[in-house]
Amino acid sequence: MEDYLLLIDGSAVLCTQYYGTEPLSSPSGEPTNGVYGFMKVLSKILKDFKPTYMAVCWDVSRNTFRKKEFEGYKANREETPDPLKRQFILCQELLKRCEIPQFFSKDFEADDFAGTISKKFENEIPIKTNFDFDKRCEQYALGFHRDTDTPTMTKFRQESMKEFFKNKLVN
Repeated sequence: MEDYLLLIDGSAVLCTQYYGTEPLSSPSGEPTNGVYGFMKVLSKILKDFKPTYMAVCWDVSRNTFRKKEFEGYKANREETPDPLKRQFILCQELLKRCEIPQFFSKDFEADDFAGTISKKFENEIPIKTNFDFDKRCEQYALGFHRDTDTPTMTKFRQESMKEFFKNKLVN
């Protein structure tokens, strides 16, 4: 079987699960519905798709380099609700404890990381993703592709994933 790198748009999954899952909270009252849904999706991905390698990319700021260059960029977006903001932090901490690589920066978006990673590894390993790229992203993510033939993915192994990313990506 062939190895694959799976890149997940963590922001898209968390937001979808936040709005699509009934309100849940921890015993202390902390909202957890988005994180609960995210972890269900992640569990299903690991069970059904069995990625060899995996990383999660995040949007953590609206003040990226695009916003600095074009003030109207995503100007119609509403403010992220506070309960969802808090779940981003919780979800990222859970993934850190699971030793799943994550990429985020206040200056870049999740698709910037996905495109960069895809370009960097395009000749080393096939890439699978849940990202929906627009033309802006396609301009620099040459070779990045969506692949739905997931049954060919091999078993996810934490150690091999850590080894794959070790010393390959520049901070």
